[in-house]
Amino acid sequence: MDTTRPHPPSRRTGLALAALGLLVLLARGAEATSLLAQGLCPYDEGFALLEGVRLASGELPWRDYDPVYGPLEAALLLPFDGLFGPQLLTLRLLRAMAVAGLAVVAAGCALRLGARAAAWLVPLTVAAHSTELTHPVVLPVFASALAADLAGPSLRRGPLVAAGALAGAALLLRLEFGLLALGALAGALALERLQSREGGAPWPALARAAGWAAAGAAPFAGAWAALALAGGPARVLELARATRASMPFRELPYPLLPPASAALSDVVDHLLVFWLPLAAGALAPAALLWRGVRARRGGGAPAPRLALHLALLLLGLLPYATWRPDASHLFPALCAAVTLSAGALGLLERRHLAPRVSRGLGLALAAAVALGLVARTAGALLERAAALEDGSFVSSRLRGLRGVAISARDEADALALLRAVDALAPAPDAPVFVGNAVLHGHQVVPQHACVFINDAFTYVLLGRPIGVRHHCFVPGITTTEATQRELLADLEARDVRVVVLSLTSYPEEPNRSRERDGARLLDRALVATFEKRAEVPPGGAPRWIVLTRRGR
Repeated sequence: MDTTRPHPPSRRTGLALAALGLLVLLARGAEATSLLAQGLCPYDEGFALLEGVRLASGELPWRDYDPVYGPLEAALLLPFDGLFGPQLLTLRLLRAMAVAGLAVVAAGCALRLGARAAAWLVPLTVAAHSTELTHPVVLPVFASALAADLAGPSLRRGPLVAAGALAGAALLLRLEFGLLALGALAGALALERLQSREGGAPWPALARAAGWAAAGAAPFAGAWAALALAGGPARVLELARATRASMPFRELPYPLLPPASAALSDVVDHLLVFWLPLAAGALAPAALLWRGVRARRGGGAPAPRLALHLALLLLGLLPYATWRPDASHLFPALCAAVTLSAGALGLLERRHLAPRVSRGLGLALAAAVALGLVARTAGALLERAAALEDGSFVSSRLRGLRGVAISARDEADALALLRAVDALAPAPDAPVFVGNAVLHGHQVVPQHACVFINDAFTYVLLGRPIGVRHHCFVPGITTTEATQRELLADLEARDVRVVVLSLTSYPEEPNRSRERDGARLLDRALVATFEKRAEVPPGGAPRWIVLTRRGR
């Protein structure tokens, strides 16, 4: 980063960023209308929709069900769920808007760090590496950093309240991200004060700034605390402990080297995705620390608050990225790394490129990003149109999938499942339980001693009350005797008479999720208490087995 404060982005640049954000929204929105690759059972999106279903029915997280993430995303969907019912398309469009906002906010951060042409690499990275699973929590985390920087040297109240509120919103989206956002905000303000030789803002002023940020976060933190108290602190702590204990079951090795057969473009992408966060996580804090020490000794200007903030975020995000380095877990750290790198490249731009050359390069990059997004939007729409035209895909009318292109076979199988369940349980308010099964020889058997994930979206398709509090299966939690006892108690207490077992196949990963020595209480009880009444689809390889209680 430069030793002088860069000029704020011009109005023309702001308009260009807004236009680029709109193009990102159009591209992600076009891709949201198809399930061309994922199949019928999108897991992460399934339990995200289920949390909205449970909130709409009056249930509360921790008190009535164990949430996967915070309730804010589900709460934002409630008005739309009330109008259209829980819809995958609504969820995806909400997440597309979050990705578009992130592209604009992260590029704005890069510009405030002094990037010029390099700033356009940030929305390119956001657009290229975001997926339908990109959680919206990344947006308020980055927006909080930008708002804190806008507070300026005088620590203005409004931006600090906004920074705290955005970090607080992150608390209700994902607790660990919200805590990280609040910690990075406090840390950036403190480090900015410590590195200044003249002392910077006095500690009382920093205390007031922290107070304004806390005031912004307070309503969200209060809502989180109220929900936790309603569910019982012991339950919340036990769920946190169980989640921590289950992490080795989902951990993946970090792929430092690309596959030997990878093409050159894939090698470059691999280096960007897997090496840039590590390199930036090592170099950016070291460079900022050195700059702070020099400033303290009177040898230069201090490191910008925004750079300190982003570096702290990156350090906090790296354990999350390296624990399970897939697209959704790597993405937040990659965004922080690219933004910091763009700021560093801005220093080289200002030292070695004439302003006219830098503006031309920036225009070329912005045009390339825009054209790529237009092509991506058109490609997604054309792919959908071609799939619908040849009859292999249909625009679904299923509950939860209306307007989404899915395969004609998936549509037919899901309709057959709905008919089978409706025939066995005509009452629409009859609760159901959706579990896992495997094909053992020629026989389908329940499988909960070893789970990877579960077919959560089937609950959305069925549209019936959920008969258990554990609608999301997690290896290391669902496979314990304690959880299976709770599941069995729920089946009895709520008089669940219909069970749907899903044979959806899941990947074999090099971690403890492959262990098959979990509890078998649930499997034995299902075999003893329920009997098979239908296979879906009939006469072929089954995808679901429908069970009903014996003798009822």
